[in-house]
Amino acid sequence: MIVDVDGGRERVRLRFEVLTEHLGCDPGRLRGWAFATSIDHAVWCCEQGDQALGATVAEVARMIRTLEV
Repeated sequence: MIVDVDGGRERVRLRFEVLTEHLGCDPGRLRGWAFATSIDHAVWCCEQGDQALGATVAEVARMIRTLEV
């Protein structure tokens, strides 16, 4: 799992802000896309036998889902 959960949340939030503010991405669509692709990546990791990475990526997906847009 992510060692520094609060730091991870902050990093996710900052990256999200860069994409929405500087590149003009729609916040709701970006959050939905990022969440879906993160879950897909987590499932793929688990299917390939890397459950630890899959769990970490799933935690990032949870962080993305909680972003306020």
